[in-house]
Amino acid sequence: MKILQVCTYSTGGAAKAALLLHRHLLKNGMEASLLFMETSLSEPGVYSLEKSIGSFRYLLGKIGNKLYPKLRLLGYPETPELYSFPKAFFDITELPIYKEADVVHFHWTPKLVDLPSFFARNKKPVVWTVHDEYLLSGGAHRITHFPFEAFSKLISAYRLFLEKSLSNSKVQFTVPSKWLFSKVFDDEILGKNKVLHLPNGLQPEVFTTKNKLEVRKKLGLPVDKKIILFVADYLDRKLKGMDSLLKVLDLLNASKIENLFCLIAGKGEIVDTITIPSKHLGFVDSESKMADCYNAADVFIMPSYEENLPFTVLESLFCGTPVVSFDVGGISDMLIHEKNGFLCAINDVKSMSNHVRTILSEDKKFAPAEIRQSVVNKFDINNIGDQFLQLYRTL
Repeated sequence: MKILQVCTYSTGGAAKAALLLHRHLLKNGMEASLLFMETSLSEPGVYSLEKSIGSFRYLLGKIGNKLYPKLRLLGYPETPELYSFPKAFFDITELPIYKEADVVHFHWTPKLVDLPSFFARNKKPVVWTVHDEYLLSGGAHRITHFPFEAFSKLISAYRLFLEKSLSNSKVQFTVPSKWLFSKVFDDEILGKNKVLHLPNGLQPEVFTTKNKLEVRKKLGLPVDKKIILFVADYLDRKLKGMDSLLKVLDLLNASKIENLFCLIAGKGEIVDTITIPSKHLGFVDSESKMADCYNAADVFIMPSYEENLPFTVLESLFCGTPVVSFDVGGISDMLIHEKNGFLCAINDVKSMSNHVRTILSEDKKFAPAEIRQSVVNKFDINNIGDQFLQLYRTL
């Protein structure tokens, strides 16, 4: 059986889920391919559309992908996050890796997969992992502050297209979090198809517990500070909660806790209003270095306003570092209140700062081994990957 996974970008949560599953498939003797729009990865079975179709055709497609949404959205209000159309200016059904595949597995595919032509031509079974809400919302990837009323016509057209396309196709949806699973399962269009809850998996041998003092020295971090870690792909994305992080740090600083230090990882600039000593590592693309960061920290803070099943929370817990997070999306699938960290209501920065202070003052002690044990079996990529293998074989 030949499996083709498809994901637009080679970074981000969807890409990580696809790549880890791809490696597991290869390890288990499967003929597996993974297609990105662009990628610098040089791993077996990983393909770049740019290299597959040639630079000129790829450039034309990118121009089309850029101009089409701009023209379609003329007169519409700006959106807080990306809005996607089903249209793309590439045809993956022309590729040899598609033609040879027995099963096609979509992850996050806007701008890479032209859904109208794909569903018109495709006869292969499709697994579609739902990483955010854009299929449910009719194109809006994040729904917080989205102007749904202004976009009602576009949304209705998108949903009607999905209904017609899915009614004539063999599609199995998988959803990483229980929160999003219930939405997909109950949806009047997506829910007519088979829907399975399958979480993201992580490599237990990479994200594991390490000696805190050693990794702090390795990263050039102070060995005598209480380190708070914050991680986001893009620090300036409002949904990642940098504004709440700053409020939490202000509250902690005002509470007179000594030796506070904030470690930040992610693309973008950090604001100069952080009231405690800090270090910005930039974007960390090394999994080993990222594991060092989690191990160096005393607590990982997650003030996001929308999430599905973020890898950052899982990585921290695999490394034995407690997490304090707003209770959004599927985070409670991983984070068990008072067992491996704390959950608090969205926007409740006072509660978040109190929970962080509880951890830093050791009023509530969390054993790294117990934190790791709370998630490692359930989210081990070897177990999750085997469940995907079983799913493919039923199609």
